[in-house]
Amino acid sequence: MTTFFAGLLLLNLLTLPTATPETKPLTITVQQLTNTTATIYIAVYNKAEGFGQNTAIYRGAQVTPNGKNSATAVIPDLAYGTYAVALFQDVNGNGKLDTGFFGIPKEPYGFSNNFKPVFSGPTFEKCRFNYSEQNALVVISLIQ
Repeated sequence: MTTFFAGLLLLNLLTLPTATPETKPLTITVQQLTNTTATIYIAVYNKAEGFGQNTAIYRGAQVTPNGKNSATAVIPDLAYGTYAVALFQDVNGNGKLDTGFFGIPKEPYGFSNNFKPVFSGPTFEKCRFNYSEQNALVVISLIQ
């Protein structure tokens, strides 16, 4: 009989809902906008493989500045960890980042850590940051 009650107790413990840890939303603020109406597309990556490619985006968001020279997007339900952000402002409204010679963007863009490419493109390692309760805000200045 005690085995029955022990088994019942174990079953109850196993079926109790587990509490998921609460997290603060990741807030991404984009500043130094010269165009105050064009949509900003934001990509959050959680691994180095495929960084900068649409197929590897872990979470995405878009925000419109609504006449202001900065805009803020909030990414909810994101587990604390290591991430990198890439974004661009779609000035001509075609839904993609337009590039020119050697793939250099023709539209404003930016990365977490305010990484500015000089001789090579951005990497996850150069743009990564640790998202935590104490570090839940990323501020990115657009590169024109």
